[in-house]
Amino acid sequence: MNIAPWPDYKGNEIQEGDVIMHPSGENGVVIFHPERNDPADQWTVNYGGYLESRLCLQIDDKGQAVVVRR
Repeated sequence: MNIAPWPDYKGNEIQEGDVIMHPSGENGVVIFHPERNDPADQWTVNYGGYLESRLCLQIDDKGQAVVVRR
């Protein structure tokens, strides 16, 4: 299991496949892309369908996402 290089907004470890949730209730699945070089590009969150966003942007002061399910 791959572990993200950053913690979630509350300081918890994030692993590939975890579900993270924002204060708004929106949630997504953490995806790891090993074929990409930069950690910011390797770690994304899938919010359903084809919409993916960088994990590092979801867990900062603006996104405030936390792990809710492993």
